[in-house]
Amino acid sequence: MKTEFIHPDLYQSSEASAVFQHVQTLCRLHTQASQGETSTSLTPLLQQNCVELLRNSGRPASFQELLACTQSLLILQCLLIFDAKVAVDGPYSETISSMLSNVGRRLWQQAPIQLSHTLSPREAWLFAESVRRTIIVAFMLRSVYSLLKRNYSVRTPFVDSLPFDVRTSLWDADREAWDDATPASLENMISLQQYSTLLESGAVHGISPFSALILAACKGKAVSDVPYPPITGYEAY
Repeated sequence: MKTEFIHPDLYQSSEASAVFQHVQTLCRLHTQASQGETSTSLTPLLQQNCVELLRNSGRPASFQELLACTQSLLILQCLLIFDAKVAVDGPYSETISSMLSNVGRRLWQQAPIQLSHTLSPREAWLFAESVRRTIIVAFMLRSVYSLLKRNYSVRTPFVDSLPFDVRTSLWDADREAWDDATPASLENMISLQQYSTLLESGAVHGISPFSALILAACKGKAVSDVPYPPITGYEAY
C-alpha cells in the first residue's frame, strides 16, 4: 500500500504487512459497496476496525507498530468521513475529532530523536518523512471533518508549524534515482503554513500530489486555481 503518507518500502515485517493487507481488503470492499456492487453497509465493520486499531496503538510493541496502526486508522477514518451517507446523516462527534488530534500528538511526542544507523539514507528519510506526513494528515483530516460537519474548522499555531521536507518529489523517487549524498538537513524543513502560502502564491512549480493535498486542505484550492500550475523543467518541491 502506498499513499502520500504511507510508503511500502518501510514495511517489510510480516506484522505490518498483515495490518495493511487487511486495510486494503476493507478499502476494496468499500469501493465495491460505493459502486453499488453490494447493499451491505460497511460502516459498522469499519468502525469496529478503527476501535481495534486505536486500542492497539495505545500499547504498541514498537514505534514502528504505532506508526502502522495510526496510518491504518487514518485510512479507515478517511473512508468513514468521506462516505456520502455518513457525512450527511451522522452528527458531529467530538470523540472522533479528539481521537484524530490525539493520534497525531502521540506520534509527535513519541517520535524517535535518532534513527537506527542500519538504515540507508533513503530509508531514514522515508521513515522520518512518513512520520511527519502522518502527523500532518491526522490534523488535516480533523480539520476536514469539522468543515464537513460544522462548516468551519480551526487550525492552531501548533498545526501550522508542523514541519516536513520541502523536497516532496523525493517521496516517489525510486532507489536508482536516489542520491545517497543528498543531505537530510534542517534547511530542507518547511512548516505547513509556510508551504501552503508558497503554493497559493504560485511560488512552487511541479506540484506533487502531497503538495496538492496541502493546498486543498489549508487553502481550499485545487492546483488549477493557483497562478502558476506545474511547469516541466522546474525542480519539483
